[in-house]
Amino acid sequence: MARISRLYRKLQPERPLFRLTLEDGTDLRDDRLTGVTIKRGDGSPDAGVTPSTLEVGISVFAGLRSGQHSELSLTTYGAQLLASRVGATADVIQPRFVGRIGRQHVDDRGKRQLTTLMGASWTAQLNRVLKSYAPTVGENISTVISELTTSVALPRLFPPTRLATSDEYGTVHQAQDPQTYSDIGRWTTDLGITVRDTRAGVQQMMTHPQRWEDALTRMSTRIPIIRSQALAPAQWDQSSEGIPRNHRLTWGYGAGTDTGLWGDDDDLKAVVVEHDLTHARFNNEDQIRAEGYRVRALEWETSYSIPEVEIDLLHLITSARQYDRDQAAELISLEVGDAVYFSGDWPIQLQGIQFVTGITETISGTGWSLNLSIAEAATVVGTGTPTVPARVWDSATYPWDDESRTWNAA
Repeated sequence: MARISRLYRKLQPERPLFRLTLEDGTDLRDDRLTGVTIKRGDGSPDAGVTPSTLEVGISVFAGLRSGQHSELSLTTYGAQLLASRVGATADVIQPRFVGRIGRQHVDDRGKRQLTTLMGASWTAQLNRVLKSYAPTVGENISTVISELTTSVALPRLFPPTRLATSDEYGTVHQAQDPQTYSDIGRWTTDLGITVRDTRAGVQQMMTHPQRWEDALTRMSTRIPIIRSQALAPAQWDQSSEGIPRNHRLTWGYGAGTDTGLWGDDDDLKAVVVEHDLTHARFNNEDQIRAEGYRVRALEWETSYSIPEVEIDLLHLITSARQYDRDQAAELISLEVGDAVYFSGDWPIQLQGIQFVTGITETISGTGWSLNLSIAEAATVVGTGTPTVPARVWDSATYPWDDESRTWNAA
C-alpha cells in the first residue's frame, strides 16, 4: 500500500490509513502491509456460528509468534479521514478484524522476503478447548449458547451479546447430557439462532424475529444499493433443482410439545423431513415458526436470486455523487448478517430486503472492495419481503408524481 498506489492517489492521505497490531507490541502500518483479505460469514443462509478469517501480506520477513491476539484496523487518522469523506462514525468504522494469528508463510525471493499471516476470530478455537456444560431444564437457551461459546482457556473471548428478548431464544425443555462445543449446532443452527462475530471481535446472538424487525426499522433510513454501484457482471441464480419436500418441526411447548408442517399440506405423497427440536421449548413460538417458513423457502422458492454482489468501495468513497458516498458510509459500517436493500432499478425477482450472509473485504494498493454474499429474506429469516422505497429516479416503480417525500432525502 505504498504512497504511489492507486489507493493513496484516490484518498490522498497524509498519514497511514491502516495498522496491524499484535499483543507483543508489533505495530505495522501501510508501508509494511501489501494487502489484506478479511472474510466474515460463510455465505450460507443457515444460522449457526461462523468464525471470521484474516489474510495479510507484509513486505518483509516478519517472524511473528503464532497464537497472539491481533487487530487489523484503520488508524485513528484513517478512520477520521474516511468519516469526513462519507459521513460515517469514525469509531464505528475503525475496527476491521479482531482475532488470533495462526499460520504464516514466507515467499523468499532472494534479496526480498514477503510474509503472509493467516488469522481467525477466537471462535475458531472453540472446538480445541476442553469444556462441557450440562444445561438444566428451564434454562434460557441464550445462556446455553453463551456457555458453549466461551472458555477460561480463551480469555479474549467474551460471552455473546443477546440482541433479542430472552423469550425468543426459548428454554431447555428436556434434561441434557453434558454438552460441548461440538453440540453447538443443536442450540443454534437447528433452532435458527445466529451467532456472529463483529468487526470489533464481539459475538452477538440473533433470532429471526429480531433480525426482521431490525431490517424493517432500518429500511426507513438505509439507502438501497443501486445497480450502478455494483460491479458488472453480476450472476443471477435459480438454485432449485429437486422436488420440494415438506418439513415438519416439533418443539417443546408448555409441558408438552407442538408441531407444524411447512410445505404442501395437500400433497400426501410428498416426502416429509422430520425436525425433532424437542430439546428446546418455545412458549413464544415466533422464532421456531419463522424457522419452519425458512426451511420451506430453501426448497420451495423458485425465483431468481443474486448470490453475490461486488462493490468497489474505494470508488464510492471518492465519488462526486453524494448518494455513492452515503452508500460507502453504510457499507464500511456493515456487519455480516445485516440487511441490505434492493429497489426498483433491479429486476423484480431481485428486489426487496436481502441479508448479507458473507463479506469478503479486500484492501490493497490497487483498491478496496467488498464482495457481499446475500440471500433473500425468506431463506434467512422466513419472511417475505416488502417493496423497498426508491431513493433515486431509476429505482422508482411508480410515477414520481405519487411520491410525497422530499426529493433526494435520505
